[in-house]
Amino acid sequence: MSSTILGSKMPALFQGISFGADPFGFLAKQHQQFGAVFKIKLPGDPGRVVLCDPEDIKKVFELSPSDTQSHDLPVHFNFGQQFILFQDGATHTEGRRFLSPPLQERRLSKYGDFMLQETSELIDSLEIGAVTPFVPLLDHLALSIISRCIFGAVESEKRARLHFLINRWADKTFSVPLFMSAMLFSGFKVRKFLDKHARQSTTKYGDSQKQSLFIWKELANIKAEIEDIIRMDIDFCRKHPEIDRGDVLANLARAKYEDGSHMDTQTLIDQIFGMSIAGYHTTSITTSWLLRDILTYPEVFKKMSEECQTVFGNDRTDSSKIPQLRYIQAVIQESMRLTPITPVVARTIAKPMVLGGYTLPAGTHIWPCVSEVQRDPTIWEKPECFQPERFIGTKHSIAEYFPWGGGRKRHAGLTGRL
Repeated sequence: MSSTILGSKMPALFQGISFGADPFGFLAKQHQQFGAVFKIKLPGDPGRVVLCDPEDIKKVFELSPSDTQSHDLPVHFNFGQQFILFQDGATHTEGRRFLSPPLQERRLSKYGDFMLQETSELIDSLEIGAVTPFVPLLDHLALSIISRCIFGAVESEKRARLHFLINRWADKTFSVPLFMSAMLFSGFKVRKFLDKHARQSTTKYGDSQKQSLFIWKELANIKAEIEDIIRMDIDFCRKHPEIDRGDVLANLARAKYEDGSHMDTQTLIDQIFGMSIAGYHTTSITTSWLLRDILTYPEVFKKMSEECQTVFGNDRTDSSKIPQLRYIQAVIQESMRLTPITPVVARTIAKPMVLGGYTLPAGTHIWPCVSEVQRDPTIWEKPECFQPERFIGTKHSIAEYFPWGGGRKRHAGLTGRL
């Protein structure tokens, strides 16, 4: 580097603990103290350069897939090494091109009515005046949508099993011991370790859950059973093309490359597993924050109700009208601006580049900071205020608003996410 990037002098372990306890607050404090470019040091890695200037972030998002490397991304979630998140260069480009058509909004729109039905049933189950925790309810809703839209699971037994397995995997993966292990030994090493044990597990669909004193062994058995479900479904869909299920798994199982070949089965398993897991807690937590915001501001709730009445009338089962809900879409965007699901987007550059006046060598871990940019007073008027109107008739650049990431490696299912 041309000069030293400023950052906390705290030992890496203490920075890791502070970041783990309050990532948003930790990054805000570092930003205020060291400016728009600063460095943090976590256990097990050479450091991360955090970017808070949209001009620098724009440069990062303009990089091609060959200009970044993701195979050793320092995250411990063992989605599978072939998951699109961990692919680089031409492999990433080809994989994304293959995955995009089945994830387009027009292909997923048929599930809009089902989503409305599930949501209506959840609302009808609530008791007026009762105290109801949001997260468990929304977890269940997210799992219902995932099992139906991604897996095509309509059988109650299969859906119940998927709900149990995905929820159990997420609880274990997001546990304190696993996060601390990732902090101490690096997320990449923990992910490789978990993947190794998952490959060694012989658990099949329908096996009673094997309990273990060791968290990695239980995670391995859970993942192996989910993979077995996916593998059986892939085989079924390819052997019975006449059955039009229409779910994501079926669409991808039958999709072909330009040469007429299918995606390799294990690679496809990694994509389906990664999609279902990555879409679980992210959806329920994001929706929980959204409901908090709606209930905090009665005037916002009133406007949303009026828009629903105008668009739907007394029939709220026609999902084709959802795109007309402009104000509600703005409310969702504003909620995600203030409470993004992740404070940063991770990139590792594959070649040297200049950012913030510093020359960064290849291999540098870069974190465009979602939470700080989306509250930057030079970009957003009254950034701490909840004002959905700021998203009506105004388009913000991808370097100013990027709760789902940005550039060619942004969220693969972005078009059909809401």
